[in-house]
Amino acid sequence: MSEVVEGPKAAEAWNNQAETKRARGDLDGALADFNRAIELKPEMAAAYSNRSLVKKAKGDLAGALADLNKAVELKPDSAVAHNNRGHVKQAMKDLDGALADHDRAIELSPGTPLFYNNRGAVKRAKNDLDGAVADYGRAVELKPDLLLAYKNRAEARKLKGDAAGAEADLARVKELTPITAETWNARGELKRQKADFDGAISDYNQALELKPGLAAVWNNRALAKKAKGDLDGALADFAKAIELKPDLALAYSNRASVRKAREDKDGALADYNKAIELKPDLADAYNNRGFVKNAIGDADGALADYTRAIELKPDYAGAYSNRAFVKHAKGDLDGALADYDKAIELKPDLAAAYNNRSEVRLVKNDLEGALADYDKAAALNPEFAAEEGKKGKRGKGDKTMLDMLRAAAKRGKKEEKQ
Repeated sequence: MSEVVEGPKAAEAWNNQAETKRARGDLDGALADFNRAIELKPEMAAAYSNRSLVKKAKGDLAGALADLNKAVELKPDSAVAHNNRGHVKQAMKDLDGALADHDRAIELSPGTPLFYNNRGAVKRAKNDLDGAVADYGRAVELKPDLLLAYKNRAEARKLKGDAAGAEADLARVKELTPITAETWNARGELKRQKADFDGAISDYNQALELKPGLAAVWNNRALAKKAKGDLDGALADFAKAIELKPDLALAYSNRASVRKAREDKDGALADYNKAIELKPDLADAYNNRGFVKNAIGDADGALADYTRAIELKPDYAGAYSNRAFVKHAKGDLDGALADYDKAIELKPDLAAAYNNRSEVRLVKNDLEGALADYDKAAALNPEFAAEEGKKGKRGKGDKTMLDMLRAAAKRGKKEEKQ
């Protein structure tokens, strides 16, 4: 049953209710209410004009035209009805009829910017590009921030070969187009990916000024702060993201990484557990939880998590490398070697995998293989070479393990030749 109560002004009430329904996309409801308004007040021109908009939206152009003809018959001086009928006629390919209606709308209301924009569209369709540009120009004279008219004039100028004019109009479009919170966030993400963390944070700030309730933006700003080393700021932002969206698994997983960096293993483990509870297919969370479990002495739990990460993401080189590390510690040298091999197959520039595989090969007395892996790790990441230089205590006297390894490998080659 409808909300409108019958009475002396019932037709206006039905019309107004129909407009509300049309605005929210309830076309069938709006059509029924316009019908009722017209039934109660057949001379109500506005109801016919408004009903035509619903019919046009539903694809009933003939019905829309009939309603607008009636509206103009009832109220010949209705600029809106003439304008709307011009739209329908243009959609029906009656360009001359459309032009006549837009001319009449402008005669009746010469100060309405949109009427010039709409007539410009008809002229453009008739290939009267000069006339179209003139009408779009008049529209922006009357309303200098009429974005649609600048867009349309840019297209018309482009068709005329006026590249400079089109470029000027598009520049104006850019000036007038409001930057949304989502756009600021997207800009921030691009900057963060390029390691411009200050720029990214600035853009995230703009997004949050417009929409402080966007949990994803708090999460993204936290990642930028973490990258800058601002762990306290990152934790605060992750907490806000979780407050706004308690089921945002990535925020828990990301916060866990900060807690892990701060040696808060219990907090990190709790966050990874929650992330996995919310999103059981989050491979990164399993991999990172495995790291924490291994750090607290739960090697079996770590192995299970690394294995699950690999099941979810079979090309996850980091998970293979991490699982290999645990297998090595548990004495499963063959299993560790197989996992390091797979990690390197998937990611040939994974320096840590070469470095750690060299340790396995050394234990297995594969001196040449160990030396080759040490060299490869150092070539990929000089920090490994620097670290090896600090390990003189593992060799004899001033010799590093790498020096000893090279000497042993050479001795092995001489023995093979004998």
